Amino acid sequence: MKVELTKRDFAVLKTIDDFGFLTTNQIRKLFFKGLHRSVIYRRLKLLHENRFLRFSAGSEKGLYVWRLSQKALKAIGSDNFIKAINHNTLRHDCISNDVRIILQELGICKNWIASHALIRKAKDESLIDSNNIPDWLCSYLKYETSVPTAIEVELNMKSKKRLESTIMNYYNKKVVKFVWYFVPTKKMGESINQAFHDFAPLNTSKISHGYTILDELKNEKEKALVYFNNSSASIEKLSELKKRGKKVA
Repeated sequence: MKVELTKRDFAVLKTIDDFGFLTTNQIRKLFFKGLHRSVIYRRLKLLHENRFLRFSAGSEKGLYVWRLSQKALKAIGSDNFIKAINHNTLRHDCISNDVRIILQELGICKNWIASHALIRKAKDESLIDSNNIPDWLCSYLKYETSVPTAIEVELNMKSKKRLESTIMNYYNKKVVKFVWYFVPTKKMGESINQAFHDFAPLNTSKISHGYTILDELKNEKEKALVYFNNSSASIEKLSELKKRGKKVA
């Protein structure tokens, strides 16, 4: 059955292009809220049958990830072709997408750049070491200010040498002002904070850092805490959502 692209279809395609890929549940959350799962599956299936979407099955039962075909890229005017899904990093990448979706819904970050786009940018402009690419770059919105921010999602602790290399990359390149980690445990977050603290004398650009626990972000949203070396504060407080008149759940 031939499909005529709707406004929502174009929005879906452009968003998948921006993220690199999206799972069925992520597309549903962004574009099909309140609709039965069968509605989204029918639409995605139709876009797939018309060669706009490609999909891969994940290791978890029922997990499907969708990326754009060359036909879809031509339709939206993009050259961001993702040849294949890296199944070795799929769980991490899905969680990384979830983090962005939550922060985006809270209205506290904008101007997102994904890691796949950063890799190309790093090669072209040497802005960031291509071996130390964050999951996202974005502008973190505090009241009346915008802070260049790197988002790092870590599910497993890096080696000491790798973590030190990442920290020095941020300090030397001076592209961002805040490095925000999202981790599964407080123990991991504290280890990362300590590593940044150990290199504090080299932090001439006064780059700040902190971490949030993934389950807290998922379950508590704006009430989740950002932990610094000697303090913590909720995302709501740091972002001054109430002062900005942002409606929070």
